[in-house]
Amino acid sequence: MRISAGHQAENRAFPCDNVRSAQLHCQAHPTMDVPIDVNEFRSFCFRGEGRANFVISAKNVKSGERIVWRLSKDKKTGHIATDSKCYAVTRFMDTFVAPFFDESFLLNSSIVLLPVDALFQLAKIPSLPMNTKIENWKDLADVARYPDSLSCLPMEKVPKDMKFVSALQMPDATQIEKVFPSYIGPTITVELKPKQGFFQHHPDVPVRFCNNCILQLEKSHSDAFDKMYDFCPIDLFSGELPKMRKAIRSLIDVPHRNLRIFSNGVVIHSDEAQLSRSDLNTALFPLNRADVNILVDSICYILAGMTDNNRDFKLQEDSILATLLETQMIDTVGIVRAYSYFNSLPLQVQKDVEKHHLDSTKGLCFLQKTDKRSRLERYLLAATMKDCSIMLSLRMVDTSYISGKDEKVFRMYKNDTEICFAFSIKVVDLDPKSPKNLLNAFKRFMKGVELIKLNPSIHKPCI
Repeated sequence: MRISAGHQAENRAFPCDNVRSAQLHCQAHPTMDVPIDVNEFRSFCFRGEGRANFVISAKNVKSGERIVWRLSKDKKTGHIATDSKCYAVTRFMDTFVAPFFDESFLLNSSIVLLPVDALFQLAKIPSLPMNTKIENWKDLADVARYPDSLSCLPMEKVPKDMKFVSALQMPDATQIEKVFPSYIGPTITVELKPKQGFFQHHPDVPVRFCNNCILQLEKSHSDAFDKMYDFCPIDLFSGELPKMRKAIRSLIDVPHRNLRIFSNGVVIHSDEAQLSRSDLNTALFPLNRADVNILVDSICYILAGMTDNNRDFKLQEDSILATLLETQMIDTVGIVRAYSYFNSLPLQVQKDVEKHHLDSTKGLCFLQKTDKRSRLERYLLAATMKDCSIMLSLRMVDTSYISGKDEKVFRMYKNDTEICFAFSIKVVDLDPKSPKNLLNAFKRFMKGVELIKLNPSIHKPCI
């Protein structure tokens, strides 16, 4: 189910009955507080860390399914939070996110309860070196090997009467469903942060750079990254194959925080540790059946919603890129006006927006309104879609197993050879954004604008 935002979202009418739609989605994907026995899991590893969550992966001993637990993060201390946000996140997903996406793009999730003593042990995992995998629970609890000082859950902060901490559990998006009897090579997962895919004019900001490139230039200048990259989201969302190729190749060359590549669930290429192009070829295609260039093209076609390269390239209406672009464009004001709107609201209204800016009881009716608060709330909802991640997992399949009915298979025809990839595509990191996110981003944005004004030739403009 999708809401058609369109390019003229400001003048469109949006249905107010999407709370009912969200309720139906919630019934289809129920959340239940289920106590977890960590002894039923093995092969624990760290999947990543964002501003809002730690993500830890584990494999169920009985089912063999690999899942992740998303653990709420205390933004002030950087530790695991005991006041989990997963209930609010679940309501946010059901009410504000699910109506915009085809169900196949979203991961089913449930709320589980992790015993505090077990969570204390799990909280050691983010402190371990990248790609560390702990096979047995008993090993993690061995203080000689993994001392308690590694844990990012300070027990002195845990209320004495607290026995469990809630967490979101969902399938690990670095895995791919085993549909075919055999596969060729590893499962390749590309985690991509596509960012805002359209150019937005801002008052008194006379620069020809998109939001992402302005912010990335500011980061590069502040030494957050060694150098600026050539990736521009407008190229990625363009629907033009040469531009999309350039965007993906630019991220492979300089990933920043926008790209990570996994092989069988292990990060092998990221801003923290990069492989050369030849080493990447060897790691992803050990049998030499394909290469990174074929992978880049496959990524472009799949993101565009196409299942083969035997026809004219075109961004399909139901593709993940078209869906994201449509949802992003419910923001009709942009970061500068949104900042101005927030500051123009009475202090009490500002506090109310901070506390209830996306109240699930209101549903999506604010999409129909044009007052400042409603436009601000539209900006905040769109900000979630601009900061999400796409998890695209691919695995090569022998063409003899492929039938015409296999929808989740991409066929690449190259030099009289057919190469087939089974694939799975999911959208993750759909966390709600608050006015605090807006205020912090605005400061960085304006620093980036001033940097460009002082250095007009600092980088190639986006338009």
